[in-house]
Amino acid sequence: MSVRSHWRFQYPVKLIAKAAQERVAYHSDRVQWWENQRDEAEKAIKNTGIQVRQHQFTGGKDVEIVIDPTLAKRLAECNDKVEGHRTSRESFECWERILTRSGNLETLDLDVDDVRHFHL
Repeated sequence: MSVRSHWRFQYPVKLIAKAAQERVAYHSDRVQWWENQRDEAEKAIKNTGIQVRQHQFTGGKDVEIVIDPTLAKRLAECNDKVEGHRTSRESFECWERILTRSGNLETLDLDVDDVRHFHL
C-alpha cells in the first residue's frame, strides 16, 4: 500500500466549490459538443448510411435494411458520451450546491482521489 493513500490535504470550501463549478461548465460544454456530433451522425445515417436490399424468393420478396456499421458505431459512441457527461455534470452540480451552502465550514480534508476528482 502506498503512503499516498494516507495523505490528506486541506482545501478551502470556496476553492472546491469553484472547482466543482468549473467541472459543471466543462461537462456542459462536452454534452453540447457530443450532441452536435450525434446530430451529424444521425444526418449521415439518414443521407448515406442506409441501404435497402430486396431479396426475391419463391412466393414473394424480403426487404432488408442495412445501416453502415461505422456510422451506427459513431452514433452509439455519441449517445454514450452525452449520457456520461450529463451524469458527471449532475454529480458536480450536486457538489456545487452542497459546497456553496456549507455554512460556516471553511476547509475540508481531501485525499488524493478527491483532489483528482475536482481537478485541484
